[in-house]
Amino acid sequence: MKIDVPEVRHTPFVTVQRFCEMTGLTKSQARHMIKSGYLPTIRLTDGKQISKSHYVNLLKIQAKVSDASGEIVHLTA
Repeated sequence: MKIDVPEVRHTPFVTVQRFCEMTGLTKSQARHMIKSGYLPTIRLTDGKQISKSHYVNLLKIQAKVSDASGEIVHLTA
């Protein structure tokens, strides 16, 4: 199984907006998945405060899909 994720070459994290563009989800759907804990995210910090923006963790998604399918899933360009 292969998932087309061109950004993974540069960063394992993408904005929610970019994730929606890649998957066809709406922002509302993605936000609900984040709030429900279905979509792995991180928040950046400068050491003093945490950003309000979520970034989707593509590596965790890759690992979960690989574990669930029993196959190694490669993110490719």
